[in-house]
Amino acid sequence: MSSFFFQASFFSPPFPALGVCVWEILMLGVKPFQGVKNSEVIGRLENGDRLSLPPACPPRLYAILNQCWAYEPSNRPGFQELKAVLAETLTEVQGMGGGQLQNRRGQ
Repeated sequence: MSSFFFQASFFSPPFPALGVCVWEILMLGVKPFQGVKNSEVIGRLENGDRLSLPPACPPRLYAILNQCWAYEPSNRPGFQELKAVLAETLTEVQGMGGGQLQNRRGQ
């Protein structure tokens, strides 16, 4: 089977699962592709569908998540780039006093 999830390249660093994990954290545990049957998710990914922008997610962080989900491993960010973007995002959010991300926890 040459499906997106079952190709060895899906697990190439930083594998797309990391992007999904970060997305789930930002969405406070919402299931990815909620309402879509598991059997349909792979087809949607192969057609280019990606997880939506979480509320209060900094645009640069969402951009790097999308890069993590690139079909071709060569189009995914390396660990150093990923680390830099995550560090910049943390600094940005802390500089805003936690910003909207912290406010969502109280919802």
